[in-house]
Amino acid sequence: MAIETTVKHIEEKDSRSIGENQSSRRIVSFGEAFRFWVKLGFISFGGPTGQIAIMHRELVEKRRWLSEERFLHALNYGNVHART
Repeated sequence: MAIETTVKHIEEKDSRSIGENQSSRRIVSFGEAFRFWVKLGFISFGGPTGQIAIMHRELVEKRRWLSEERFLHALNYGNVHART
């Protein structure tokens, strides 16, 4: 029961923060996003740690495609996800 309540609280908070950030976000074209991911693939020296730093700098600070909160949410989800 406590886990369900916590998950529901997190989902409600996430949906509110998504709604608040809608006005500050811009639409990113497929071509623009594709060019970024290809560039990241070619300069991915340093492994995952280097990629995370590059993605944060480019996606949050420079291009502002994601908020800090949304980036960290995605990063945490990736860390929780099962690995082979």
